[in-house]
Amino acid sequence: NEKRILPRLIKSSLINLQEQSSKQVMISPVNKFVGAVFSNAIEYIQWLWNVWKNEEKFDATIKSNVKFAVPTAKGTVKNAEETFIGNEFYGNELGEKLFSQLDFEKVYTPVFIKEDEKEKFVRFLFDIGVSKYPKITRTRIEGVDNYYIEHIKANHALKCNYYINQWNASVMYNTDIDSILKNADTKTIFKWILADSQLKTQIVLDEEPEASYVEYHPQVRGKIYFDRWNHGWNLPSYIRYVFSTTKWLQVNDVKYKPSQLMISSDFNMENIVCISEDYIEKLASELNTNYED
Repeated sequence: NEKRILPRLIKSSLINLQEQSSKQVMISPVNKFVGAVFSNAIEYIQWLWNVWKNEEKFDATIKSNVKFAVPTAKGTVKNAEETFIGNEFYGNELGEKLFSQLDFEKVYTPVFIKEDEKEKFVRFLFDIGVSKYPKITRTRIEGVDNYYIEHIKANHALKCNYYINQWNASVMYNTDIDSILKNADTKTIFKWILADSQLKTQIVLDEEPEASYVEYHPQVRGKIYFDRWNHGWNLPSYIRYVFSTTKWLQVNDVKYKPSQLMISSDFNMENIVCISEDYIEKLASELNTNYED
């Protein structure tokens, strides 16, 4: 019975194991017995917090091998990597807006955390995989947009004598970005860029990290295989490309791609929408930031 086994494992660990490393060895078996039982998850997260706060970190091996079970605000149990800190208790209004249309759940608001422990507890949640904003990680993109590939070809020569069926890529990204840009309002997206240093860095960068690559799938006598194509150079930033080519900037109730907008008061051209510097300054003021940002 899970409800009997879990307390026994936790009690045994807390009483008999003195060394922090020994307590951490217990994490995997205890995590396994949580199951889908909400009360187990509540007890487990409190125990896990007590193990973590002595050293304020978990071993990298444990974090790579354990999918931490956490209780959610809905009374369910989820993998920590599928949850986020919400506005209530954690003060993450922006994150709650970003995750509102994604398949993520708010992590449970604990009753055992004192006010002076809140900041430390949030660091603990981040360490086990709970998110504040959608995370930017190494992501495999199946069927990359042809315009992105053409952008690469403009700067690098490709030697392939066969017809290419498909391009894939391994880049820094989050596939939920497409949904967020489509559904979130412009101010929320700007707030996200300004608040999330990881996202802002990827947008500002011209290139992907060196480990990123694209691969092409040529049609060769019915055989299926992929060849990598990135030796000796970096790819253009994929996130920057997506933000540049997606309609998310709203002007007069219509969303545009950044490339469709121009900052000018007296210029007019077909397919180009002009916005004034006053408009930009007003938007910056509403976002509590500087025009230069």
